[in-house]
Amino acid sequence: MSGSTSQTRFFSEPSGESVEIETSGRTIRPLMALPTVLVDEAKLRFDAGGLHTTAVDPANVGMVGINAKPAAFEGYHVDGADDVLIGVNLTRLKSSLSDARLGKSTDDPVELDIDATRTLVSIDREYDVTTLSRTDELLNIEPESIRQEPDIPNLELSYRAELDVDAFCDAVDYIPTDHVELGEFDGHLILKGDADGDEMTRSTRIDVGDVAEPITETPTENASSIFSMSYLRDMAKGLKKAKVTSLSVRWGEEFPLMLDFERRDDETVLYEGRYMLAPRIQSGGAE
Repeated sequence: MSGSTSQTRFFSEPSGESVEIETSGRTIRPLMALPTVLVDEAKLRFDAGGLHTTAVDPANVGMVGINAKPAAFEGYHVDGADDVLIGVNLTRLKSSLSDARLGKSTDDPVELDIDATRTLVSIDREYDVTTLSRTDELLNIEPESIRQEPDIPNLELSYRAELDVDAFCDAVDYIPTDHVELGEFDGHLILKGDADGDEMTRSTRIDVGDVAEPITETPTENASSIFSMSYLRDMAKGLKKAKVTSLSVRWGEEFPLMLDFERRDDETVLYEGRYMLAPRIQSGGAE
């Protein structure tokens, strides 16, 4: 990157263990959309397997776990340790990355230079006769001051549906209520919302798609749970912004909802992960 080396060293030298990542707006901005819909701060861990983060929102309702492979980036190097753990303000990092364009005809180069104390975000914007290079220095957060990373359980759930990402996100957008009942009915994944208004009651029922073969040997018939729409909308927004290419939805009777996602470029996995959403209240079967 033109001028980035001198700018980086102008701010500060890496202090000990460090991480260097070469990427672009089209990769790093969608990736960062996944955790920022739930949390403002998180621990990021870098090792030979890539970038990893797990976080839970302050109300302990939604969780996210992400693994970004080294192949997701044009360059990825961890120096001086088996792994590097930092705490970051995701809102500030997202803001710094927002100047990196990610359109069809523009994909600005981004370099991240990270150590325990600070993260340098360097972005190049190419114009007709010049390149504008910008570097932000963000102070990292002491990892111990951030909530402990949660363990996202791998639950035995009754049903699974492999869905088109856009179709699922649109279905979530169509539900006008504060809560949604998500469940299996006659082999289909159904989203159902009931809203009580001043003059009328509105019900919305969406058939999202076919349910795959039951995961468990004795699945609960019409298994469903009720979930908060505010969280589900945020997760759908994260999936859409992250440009995920595959989505597997898993659920059971009064169990958390699991949204397993993956983004591929041809046959290469760039990143993968899971959202988990706790059920809101007790419910009956989808109708």
